[in-house]
Amino acid sequence: MQKETEIKLRASRETLLALREHPLLKKRNKSGWQRHELFNQYFDSPDHALAQARVALRLRRDGEQYIQTLKSRGQSVAGLSERNEWDWYLDKPKLDPKKLTDDCWPASLAGLDKKTLKPIFTTDFVREKADIAWGRGKQKVVIEAALDQGQVLAGKAAEPISELELELRQGEPAALLELAIELAAELPLMPCDISKAERGYRLHDPAHYQVQLPAPSLTATMPLDQAIPALAWHLLGNSGRLAEQYRHSGHWRLLADWFEQLTGLRALLASLGQAAPRASTRELRELLDALIGDWRPRIEAGQQDEQLRQQAPGLFAEELGQT
Repeated sequence: MQKETEIKLRASRETLLALREHPLLKKRNKSGWQRHELFNQYFDSPDHALAQARVALRLRRDGEQYIQTLKSRGQSVAGLSERNEWDWYLDKPKLDPKKLTDDCWPASLAGLDKKTLKPIFTTDFVREKADIAWGRGKQKVVIEAALDQGQVLAGKAAEPISELELELRQGEPAALLELAIELAAELPLMPCDISKAERGYRLHDPAHYQVQLPAPSLTATMPLDQAIPALAWHLLGNSGRLAEQYRHSGHWRLLADWFEQLTGLRALLASLGQAAPRASTRELRELLDALIGDWRPRIEAGQQDEQLRQQAPGLFAEELGQT
């Protein structure tokens, strides 16, 4: 087993081309760009027991190599995710249920008949990847940058894949965020908390996608240093998932809910008091104020105006086209 720590950023095809030649990546590219055609088939039971257990089971063909992978859902907020991953190299393109032993298989699925596991969707894409050296003082950091282009297919439904993945190979996870922030300062990159597997499930069954995260468990005796971050991560995580789903579907209610999460986060930052010096949140508060200021009149006017609601997805897409 290994722990996978990565940031996923949605990007246009034009942005992916620009990333390949970006001076920051070009200067620190230690391996050169390597091209891989990846064909992936995801498996689940007829009642989606694996999805409910928050795991993904995949069979991948990479050139002449076949790899069976099991991933846990893990934690994902603002594009940054951590999850456990198990890989098995196979001799033929056939799922091997015998590899799914108790040391990796969730206890909640102990009673599942693995013979019922069937393919339900595919994610086929071209990946260009390179090892990026990213120093943090005296600490050595290696990050794998992957440019993915392709599509998710579930029956006759399809959705394009166009994204940058930054995966930590060596060093502290904070380095991923630092590199992502530098790239996002110049190029339009959208933090994406929905995995390729989740997109496949969403195509297979639109009702499957979980728009909002479970609320954090707070108690009257919880220290402020724990309660405030729990609430902030929850609001930030919800805003990301709602933004992704609105980008996908254009349903007005999602946009209004996204705005509500942002205003909630802004209110939380305003009420921190002694929990954190106000100077430490100034930049975030100013960015939130600008974003909320842009969208508040649109949201308020759109509540009564159907034409404005229809125009909103275009305005949202335009905003995502900016840094």
